[in-house]
Amino acid sequence: MTKRTRRTHSPGFKANLALAAIKGEKTLAGLDNRFEVHPGQIVAGKALLGFSALAPQPLRPLLRSI
Repeated sequence: MTKRTRRTHSPGFKANLALAAIKGEKTLAGLDNRFEVHPGQIVAGKALLGFSALAPQPLRPLLRSI
């Protein structure tokens, strides 16, 4: 069994994933297959996008680095 290397996702990919989750285009399982990520990552990205949209302006650069 070979060890799989960790993938790093670009901020654009994460934004597209979170927007698709918020729009409700598909279920978590459907988004999981489409983007090839774990459903937990979809939920976390959706929550982070919602939180960062409500955050005051000075905190937004800090949230982008997470």
